[in-house]
This record gives sequence, structure tokens and C-alpha cells, in this order.
Amino acid sequence: QGGWVTGRNPCNATMLGRYYDLLDQEPENTWALGKLLKCTSVKALIARYERLAKASPQSYNHRVNLGLLHAGQKLHEQAITYYLQAIALKPLSHVAHYYQGESYRKLQKSDDAEKAYEKALGLASGDRLKKDILRKLIDLTMVSKAMEKSRKYFKALLALEPRNRDLRVE
Repeated sequence: QGGWVTGRNPCNATMLGRYYDLLDQEPENTWALGKLLKCTSVKALIARYERLAKASPQSYNHRVNLGLLHAGQKLHEQAITYYLQAIALKPLSHVAHYYQGESYRKLQKSDDAEKAYEKALGLASGDRLKKDILRKLIDLTMVSKAMEKSRKYFKALLALEPRNRDLRVE
């Protein structure tokens, strides 16, 4: 009883509480966000996190969650506002910088997206995340025909994956 058992109502109060706890602790937890979105409306989630953010002015995670919810609704300008608030609270976390880059990219603001991704790259600790960011930077700079920058990012990616034969061909 009380475990993560399949077959239970995934939208009962206990499960909702668990999804909220996961998302409150890790705003980039897309699994928990997806579960919540199956159980409640985006509008209700935005209202919840706006209330929580107002009650907790120093809460980085609530602002990232609000950014993600707005970005999911293609409201990228609003999402960026929340990411900037989160960055002001926790400037050394890669998460808000990364998602800020995503929203800028969706708005086709390549220079701003590149700056945000660069910041996220500098703050990221795991190779998997760094590879993801470098791939986004390569795509971004290839589209804008900034070949020197693309080459720089490609070399950094190759340094993280020296045995990747597919990269050597690219």
C-alpha cells in the first residue's frame, strides 16, 4: 500500500501529491509533469505555481515550472520571463539557462538562444547534458551559417565522444 503500483488510479490524491513533490524538487522532471498534465489542466497547474511562487518569492523551482508550463503552451516570451526570474535566484544552475535557450530558439532569436545555451553548457556537469547542449549549439550555428562557431562546438562534442564513428563522419 502506498507504493508506485500500476493499476491504481494515477490521478488520485496520493499520486498527485507524489507528482507534485517530484516536480517541486526537480522542475526538469518531464515524467512527473506529463503525469500531472494527464490529471489536471495546464491552466490549473499555472495557477498553482503562480500561487506558490507568490507565496515563496525565493523559489527557483516554481519559476522554472512556470516557464516550462508556459513554453508548453507556446507562450515563450512569458516562459523567458520566468526563466529570467529563476536565473536571478539561482544563476549557477544550468536548468533555467537551458530552457531559456530552448524558448529563444523557438522564437528564432538565435543570438539569445546561443548565449543561453553557452551559459548552460558552462554550468552543466554531466557529459550527456553537455552533448545535448553542444548538438543544439551546432544546429543553431549551422542554420545561421556561423561555420567557425559550428566547428568549435563540433570539436567540443568530438572531445566528449572520441570513439563515436558517426561524429567523425559528420
